[in-house]
Amino acid sequence: MNRSPFACSFVALLLSLLMGCASFTANRHVIVSVVDFRPAQATLLETTAVLTLRFTNETPEPLQVRGSSHRLSLNGSAVGRGVTNDIVTIPPLSTATQSVTVYLENLALVRKAAEFSRAPNAIDYRLESELFAAGAPGGRTFRATATGQLDIRGLLDATTSAPASR
Repeated sequence: MNRSPFACSFVALLLSLLMGCASFTANRHVIVSVVDFRPAQATLLETTAVLTLRFTNETPEPLQVRGSSHRLSLNGSAVGRGVTNDIVTIPPLSTATQSVTVYLENLALVRKAAEFSRAPNAIDYRLESELFAAGAPGGRTFRATATGQLDIRGLLDATTSAPASR
């Protein structure tokens, strides 16, 4: 089969354009950071906390997030999850905040109590987030990880004051 030089050049150009577009969209950056952590409610097996998250859009295009999923680890152990289907629009080269309710497993927190007692004011956290963008064909997912330290005095107070079961 004989291919013309024009056809080969056209296919090469088309492939390079497609690869260029793919790398442009793949470089879209969204950063998630924890702004606030407030314990909300505690039961015997579960503590509810509200995380205020800041989303930073590092691109010159607006980004609309139609929901997100978050996994929280404290001192290296998974202790809770949170999801939201709230829509948030992050303007270009700007930030937006959103509150997300996170459900913490008290049994996992109890297992970490010895570590918490050695550092009673703050512990290391890792928040792994998945953001679901609106308007993209087939859906678009952005992953982000935030790390730092949380003040856990309020969380420990809420956990130890949980009502006992009968």
